[in-house]
Formats: sequence, C-alpha cells, structure tokens
Amino acid sequence: MKNHPNFKDFSGIKDSEISDYEGLKNIISSNLENPSYRTLQRLMEENRKFLDKKKVRFNRFKAELTDNVTGNTEKENDLAHKLEEDQEKLEQHNNHILEYLEYNGKTLKGLLHELKIQAFITHTITSHEAANRLLNIAKVPLEHQLKGGGKMISWYQGPFVNRKYTFDLEMFNGISENRYLPDHADHLILFNEDTKMYDMTYASAWQLGRLMVMKDNKVLQELKKWKYDLSLQQLIEEQNRTTHLVKLSTDDSACQLPEVLADYTTGFLKFENFPLYYLFPHSDLSTEESCKYFKIDNSWLLAFLYGIFSAGPKLKTDIFKKYILQNETVKKAFNFETESYGIVIQSHIIKNWPHLIIELDRAFDFKFVTTINSTLRLYITDKNFNGIQMYLKNENAHFATEYPGVSAADTFITKKEAGYVIRGRTIPRGRLPFELLYINNLMWILK
Repeated sequence: MKNHPNFKDFSGIKDSEISDYEGLKNIISSNLENPSYRTLQRLMEENRKFLDKKKVRFNRFKAELTDNVTGNTEKENDLAHKLEEDQEKLEQHNNHILEYLEYNGKTLKGLLHELKIQAFITHTITSHEAANRLLNIAKVPLEHQLKGGGKMISWYQGPFVNRKYTFDLEMFNGISENRYLPDHADHLILFNEDTKMYDMTYASAWQLGRLMVMKDNKVLQELKKWKYDLSLQQLIEEQNRTTHLVKLSTDDSACQLPEVLADYTTGFLKFENFPLYYLFPHSDLSTEESCKYFKIDNSWLLAFLYGIFSAGPKLKTDIFKKYILQNETVKKAFNFETESYGIVIQSHIIKNWPHLIIELDRAFDFKFVTTINSTLRLYITDKNFNGIQMYLKNENAHFATEYPGVSAADTFITKKEAGYVIRGRTIPRGRLPFELLYINNLMWILK
C-alpha cells in the first residue's frame, strides 16, 4: 500500500494480516475513530462506485457492438473507438485503491484457493426447458439488427462450448460433398424449432471471418492472387484431360496456400487479436478470478474460415480441405477431424506469477497457449481431461519464514535483524525482495 499515490492520507493504519476483503472492511469499521481508516473507507467506496459505473458503460458499448453483429465494419470500428475514448476518459477518476488492496502482497496460495473452477456456461435459468438446454451449452440470446430494418432476439454461441455439445456443420450444409463453400452468411442461419428462434451462431462466425479479411488489404490481395493462380492451374488440368492439344505443364506449388495466408489464418485460429465479444458473448462467460473449462466447436471455426476464404472466386470443398485444412501450419492450430479442449484463466495469477505451471491430467503438452491480455490466457489441448493442476517449481517459489510447531534446528528459513538465515547461512537484508508462501501444488478434479 505504500506505493499508492494517496498513502500519506491513510498512513496511520496499522499492519494486519487479512485474508479477504470482508475481513478488511471489519477492521476498518472497528477503527473509524482513526482518520486514516475513515479516509481509506471513503477511497474504497469511491472506487467501488467508479468500477460499477465503468462496468455499466462498458456493457452498454458491448451491447451496441453485439447489435452490429451483422452490420458494417465502419460502424463497428467507430463504436470500438468511442469505447476506447470513453474508458480512457473515465480512467482519470480511478484511484485504484481496491486493486491495491485486493492483489498487492496476496500470496499465490491465497489466489489459487479463491480461483473458481467452472464449466463454460451462463448462470441464467428460465422456466423454458428447451431454452435451458441451449443456455447450458453456452448459447446466449442476443439482440441483432435485420437487413430490412428492425431488431430481433436470436441465439448466439462463441467457439467455446460445453464439453457435451456436438454439431456437424458439414452434414447440415451438405459440405461433405464436393460443392462450393457457402458464399453468404445467410446459408448458415439455423432455426431452433424448440424455442422458435433463429440461431445466428455460424452465420455470425462466417460474417466475422469475412469482415476480418476485408479489413486487411495486404492479405485480401494475396488471397485473390492465390485464387487466380489456383483457377489457372485447374483450367490447365481440365484442358489436359479433355483435349488432344499439347499437354501443358502444371505447377502444384502454385496451388499451395501462401505463407502469408497460412500465418494470418493460424493467428485467428489461435484466437490472437480476436474480438473478445465474439469469444465471450455473456458476462458469465468471462468472470474475474476464474478458470473455465470447455470444448472448441469445430463447426464454429469452419464457418469462420468459410468467411475468410469467401473473398474472390468461389472455392469447392475438395480444394478447401486439400490446400487449407491440410496445410501444415494451419493444421497445427486447427485439425477439423479431431476435437480440442481447453481452459481459460482470468486472474491476476497470470500477471504476477509468469512461471506458474498449468497441467491438465498432469500433462502440459498444450496445442497452443494464447495470452489475450495481462490477466486472461487460453490453454488449448487436443486431449480431453478431468483434472487441472497448478503449481510453481521449487526454483521459482519463495518459502515462508516461519513454520509453527517446528523446532529451530529443523527450520529451513528464519528471519533475523540482519536478514535471513537459510540452512544456517546468513542472507543479507534486501536479497529476498518479497516473501511468498510456498505452495507445492493445487489440483482440481472436474465432475
């Protein structure tokens, strides 16, 4: 707390061991005769009101962006810019006191024990059984605009779903045959008979892919050039098969997906620089100090790829599978023939303990790990799992200075005036910058 800009205003508070926020409020309430405690209480109340106001304004902008799920890119960019300006202006009134109180000095053990392990679902419950089934697989009802004007409520779900959810987009759309890929989002609109509502999940994924590639002129030009070369090779092959003219040579390397396109696609398949409101369309799906487990909906990613590669001439499914889905770079991030699972951790653990080891069923060979921001990270694997384990290696951990009930002769670390004594060797003061309680490991079993 000494690093807080207003520390001099409440420097009269006494040091105390507090394990949670409620404990701090109780201590403040019992010491209100002290001006420092009254100042701290005032700052906390002001910061709480600020955070509530910030959340309301953020949700308002988020709702406007969601309404534009099938809208134009210009409006989307304008809303995003307004949100950024609004949040920056609002941040000037943030005293950060709750952030300092909640996280500064908290041990890894404390944060891990507070971490909420949850399935990737919303907590909304209705009296409609069919609607509850959809809510339990991470679908949410959202308002969106219609092309002819007006608005309506439809279902939407991001690429992360409940682990029991399955849907085969290829079978639904007849894409397993050698047909052209969907060239419009309308081809992927579903209708749920049980709730009598449209499901815009895959249409939105297609539209997002289309919008993303249209915003990047370099990638767009590379995509059109590749499709032109592909069409030229197909014409040569067709002529060689059907005419008696001199056989022309073909170059299969010209058909291979260019590195620029492969890297661009793979970045999105790893959810790098991905619009967050498409990943977490409901506040229950992105909560602080939580770890949520899920399965990736391959059909959602397929629809997203259809949107990216819809620019330019049409593609047939055999070409799409051979040169895009089977591309080595793309396949490392997304194999449409196998299922992928993962967890999303939203916690200050990510920022404060970069060496924390995450294991799923005691294995840490992840397909990829994507850090979305300083407190939000994705861990994706191609194996289903039943347990999550988090720990620090011994060399990355700090040990506590006192062990109650242990004799002095067996104490590993002791604290003295001149510094620390570790196994009989004196360590000068200042060599250990902070003390963190050593935690061996923490394991959660998923039900």
